[in-house]
Amino acid sequence: MYRNMTLLDKYKCPNENFEMLDNKSYPLHIPVLFILSNRRSRGIKGWYDQHKKLSENPGSEIITLKGGKNLHLRQLERLAEEIKNFLPGLG
Repeated sequence: MYRNMTLLDKYKCPNENFEMLDNKSYPLHIPVLFILSNRRSRGIKGWYDQHKKLSENPGSEIITLKGGKNLHLRQLERLAEEIKNFLPGLG
């Protein structure tokens, strides 16, 4: 599998990446759907909470699915279902 240095660096320093996001968030008028893996949420301290801080819009959601990275490959149908459920709330 091809991997580039930027991608590899991202996984080596999650805490530093969180620090860069510490005082950042999406604009309040934009609802955000976060789909996280349960392995990442358990394995990286603050993973879930950091995502929660990124959007305070009441229409935002955080969904945690079973698995690790590559949810788009292993949980494709579930991802599509969750996105379809989220989109009508944007109208």
